[in-house]
Amino acid sequence: MFKPESWQSHDEYRTIVTTVGRRLSRNNPKYFFNQYDEERQKLLNLNLDPLLEYIPRFYSQGGRPAKHQAQILRSLILFVLLFNKTKARTSLTLWVREVLPNSISLATLIGCASLEELPPLGSYYDFMNRFWIGPRSQYSRTALLPAGRNGKKPKKLIGADGKLEEPEDPCTVTSKDIVNDILDGKPAADNPEAALQKIFSILAVLPSVRLGLIDTQNLTLSGDGAAVASHSSPYGRHLSSCGRDCPFRDGCARHYSDPDATWGWDSDNKTWYFGHTLYMLCTRNNTLKVELPLLMRFSDARRHDSKSFLYSIDDFGRNAFGISPKNVCLDSAHDDIPTYELLEHWDINALIDINGRAKSSENAPADITFDKTGHPLCPAGHKMCP
Repeated sequence: MFKPESWQSHDEYRTIVTTVGRRLSRNNPKYFFNQYDEERQKLLNLNLDPLLEYIPRFYSQGGRPAKHQAQILRSLILFVLLFNKTKARTSLTLWVREVLPNSISLATLIGCASLEELPPLGSYYDFMNRFWIGPRSQYSRTALLPAGRNGKKPKKLIGADGKLEEPEDPCTVTSKDIVNDILDGKPAADNPEAALQKIFSILAVLPSVRLGLIDTQNLTLSGDGAAVASHSSPYGRHLSSCGRDCPFRDGCARHYSDPDATWGWDSDNKTWYFGHTLYMLCTRNNTLKVELPLLMRFSDARRHDSKSFLYSIDDFGRNAFGISPKNVCLDSAHDDIPTYELLEHWDINALIDINGRAKSSENAPADITFDKTGHPLCPAGHKMCP
């Protein structure tokens, strides 16, 4: 159950940080409150109050009221800001059970005036589970999965664009299939991150628009994927009951810390990696010379960027409160006919590098061919003009 009166307002948060922080800085320099000045400024500028109109739908109508929801969200954000700067590193358990209880400065930064107010670890998982729209059975911390689930790397099929090509499979969803679903008004794919993307838009994208950092009238988007390696083992972990003398050791089910991670090809570093692909849509503020993210989406490491873009632009249209780009800039991995057709349908200018094909594209009209540099040729053999 969610009660607005239990939500810590931004004004209340600023009061706690200002009053308690001033006391820590003046009377207790050993707490090192000032060393977190950069993180403090970011959290003070992050107003969580707009979420009061969105998140109550993710709570039940009855039961015990949820407490410290704003503090938990700030704690998760601070946890990310301090990655590898505390002994917790990437462990949320260590962050909640060892780092925060031993630092009144960090407790103050998340909105707790004393260490006794710190929310327990279970409340963090309960908070995160509310906003993950999808089945959670595969994310069980005790689930066992078959051996060999991720043991072998896929066959190396590198295309002319340097990206990992997906093997031909009649059951594989094509870019054309994705575009047809989008044009029919259907969600291109199940998106368990939709609530998180909406929260990001509410807290970051819309305030950036109001501050004039994003020009919605002449918005130019750029999209690209980045390899994100997982810290988990692709081979899983045996149970303690399955010792080396177990005759079924090779076939015993195992625990996988990251069951969604897969093998993928990092075209930048020319190497295989085990993990995910982070696909981002960004825009550039030329005055400040910074890239501002508009949407972040984690996907299968094996998925081609051309498909990731289609899924991402569909999610952006559904979760960005009507913000529409005027131009889209993409690399040659996105050079396919369905992408052009979708952007043309939406009246968006497509600025896409031509893929270095040496033969006619399978998705192009039959009478269009390409030279060795990837430039399209007309039926008479002349280079076509833009």
